[in-house]
Amino acid sequence: MFRKCSACFQQSPMNLIPLFYDNNGKWESTRLSGMIEQIFEKKINRACPEELFVCHDCIRELNQVFYNYPAIETQKSIDYFFERPIMELPAESWMIRLDDIVPVISERGINGLPEKCLLKIFKYISINERRNLETVCTRWKNVVVTSYKDLHSVQLINPKREVFLKLLNICSRTLQRLSIKNIKLESLKYFKAIGPFCSSLTHLSFQVPQDIDDNYLRDLFSTMEKLDKVELHFSSRQSINLQALFNSLRSRVKKISLIYDDYTVNMDNYLDQDPCLHNFDNAFNNFTGLTDVTFKNLSISDRMMRTITQMDNLYSISFEDSRRIRKTAVVVKDAPNTARFTITHSHHVEALFRSLLKHCIRLRYLIITDSIIRYYKEEQRSIDDVFFQPHDVLVVNCCEFLVVLEISRCNGNVDLTTEIIPKLFNLKKLKLNDITLADKTLQDLSVNCPLVWSLDLEGCVNLTGEAFSKIWCLKKLLILNLGRIFIEDIRDVDESIFKILTHCLKLKELTIFPSRFVCSDTMKHICKLKDLKILGVSSCTKFNDDILINIVKNLKKLHTIDCSNCVEITKKSVAFALEECLLLKHLDITNSGASRNY
Repeated sequence: MFRKCSACFQQSPMNLIPLFYDNNGKWESTRLSGMIEQIFEKKINRACPEELFVCHDCIRELNQVFYNYPAIETQKSIDYFFERPIMELPAESWMIRLDDIVPVISERGINGLPEKCLLKIFKYISINERRNLETVCTRWKNVVVTSYKDLHSVQLINPKREVFLKLLNICSRTLQRLSIKNIKLESLKYFKAIGPFCSSLTHLSFQVPQDIDDNYLRDLFSTMEKLDKVELHFSSRQSINLQALFNSLRSRVKKISLIYDDYTVNMDNYLDQDPCLHNFDNAFNNFTGLTDVTFKNLSISDRMMRTITQMDNLYSISFEDSRRIRKTAVVVKDAPNTARFTITHSHHVEALFRSLLKHCIRLRYLIITDSIIRYYKEEQRSIDDVFFQPHDVLVVNCCEFLVVLEISRCNGNVDLTTEIIPKLFNLKKLKLNDITLADKTLQDLSVNCPLVWSLDLEGCVNLTGEAFSKIWCLKKLLILNLGRIFIEDIRDVDESIFKILTHCLKLKELTIFPSRFVCSDTMKHICKLKDLKILGVSSCTKFNDDILINIVKNLKKLHTIDCSNCVEITKKSVAFALEECLLLKHLDITNSGASRNY
């Protein structure tokens, strides 16, 4: 008996797989029909469900595209296809070799598949193997050319001249982001090719060669009318004329990043010793439309800080891997329009933190990570200048605009959060990771910051049970992360978690670790969080099969569950979650009771 496949419309005498099954007189879908409509972009007529089938060749195509897995081996049963979890775009997709999917990409294997389906398969093939597709057949050659025509972002590392020019010629009209690294001195011809080809380029990142000529810099940006962001990597400080470079960027660029790959560069001596860089400050002042500036691996001097913060339209300032900043209380007084300030991997003083809150009137985002916050004796006078009292009206007004505050993995001899939390009336997102947190911080947060919808306290220590119990007062919470926190009085943990689960009913993301101090009766209240999408209960000894089954039954929006190290979880509840949780993307059962069965 010959039957027609609903995907490729080929008749086959072999046994085909039905798309629908009879459930007590009612035809229900096996979920293959939806996958065919999504991947093959074909509408399936459900008027006669008993006549809808799919062949094994299309099953392999669906498995490759939808599940990101090579063609199913012949010895595996078809049940393996249904048991495999759904993965959107995993990071391991580049590991797929061309030899593993020869049955799929062969000329016979793609017979009957539309071009759009081939483009989706093309995305899952390794970049190093894509050029070999041109030799398979004419259809794959057209797919390769078509895919590059719609390319918006390209990153090239030490590219060959022929490949570089061919790529620019194909995707010049749509290319918006271009990154070039490890360019040699003899490859300066590349820069002249970028301008005429990529007129729609908005983001350019490249490593500036050591002895680049000023004429190349002027010609490089002459035709890039839409250029918005430039990221410059410097490997050496010799023979670099920043003045000529900035002159070519001044009229159009709004975002600029200066990154030195040489960690020994000291900008204080750099500006004083090199005669071509004495106009560095004036070059930045001429950027009338500059809104975003980033410095990495630079030793920030007072003069540089003063120049940057005096820009009228500057919105965001970011310092990464910077050296110690001195006299910061003076240089940031002229930054009234700065709304975002980011500091990572830097050695800074407490005066910077205080002066930002006092003099950056419109500061809304303050992010400090992996830094040292402390003051020294030589900066004691600066601290006295910017130190504010609890009733300082100016600081209160400045703090009212702060919406996001992040302080993560910072060491120091002062606790800054206890002084500013009572003044952050409009705070919406607070992230305090791996720091010593005082009880007064959480108490003031629950009283003075009612608009907080995201609270991340992962890794905080020295919390008492009384302060921890105040979190439930933030009833607008959508995201709550209590991972790796250390509470001195463990007797209040269960009661505090119970209050959070019964009062913060709008939670969408909840992480409780360690949760071994929470009883099973309290865990059952997780079912009340109808909007919950992400749940983390790692290392919870009371989290058992009954609780997981009830959570899956009641929380239909869940797509991520972390129950690793939960010894009471067995194969029964895991199988139920995989079958009933339709939106499930990630289920972590590492070192749990169920991991022994898989």
